[in-house]
Amino acid sequence: MNARKPSFEEFTDLYYRPVYWHIRRSVVDHGNAEDILQETFIKAYRHWWQLRDPSAARAWIYRIATNEVNRWIRKNYRSAESPELTEDLTAALEGGGFVDMAKAEAVALQKGMLRLSPLQKTVFSLRYFDDLDYDEISRITGSNVNTLKSSYNQAKNIIKQYVGQ
Repeated sequence: MNARKPSFEEFTDLYYRPVYWHIRRSVVDHGNAEDILQETFIKAYRHWWQLRDPSAARAWIYRIATNEVNRWIRKNYRSAESPELTEDLTAALEGGGFVDMAKAEAVALQKGMLRLSPLQKTVFSLRYFDDLDYDEISRITGSNVNTLKSSYNQAKNIIKQYVGQ
């Protein structure tokens, strides 16, 4: 049974919030997340005609968003492992209202996420927060499922050090 392709407005209504939070977990700052989200939906709109299978829409928009986050990082920092990036994201976390700083476990989780590689952060975010399966994450990242499982487990271990479990 073929699903009907949603209108672009339906598509943005459906994916605005989850894609915003996917981006926000990577860049922490609301303003940067909004800018990247806008670029994501502009690119999606420009290439809307390429979306042939409505069942692949979620993976498609998340892939665009992930690519836009990576583009933003490359534009603003030397690399995703840049100490300046980690410092800036930590400062944004502590001063931007992204997480309730009184909730120690939530703060520890977010600080742990800031220490992850880009792939680990993406996989952890999509699996833990968005509850996507590895096949869909594979379509988003272009990585094979075994690599994703390994990255997720490594990310969990790093975050456990920060959360203290």
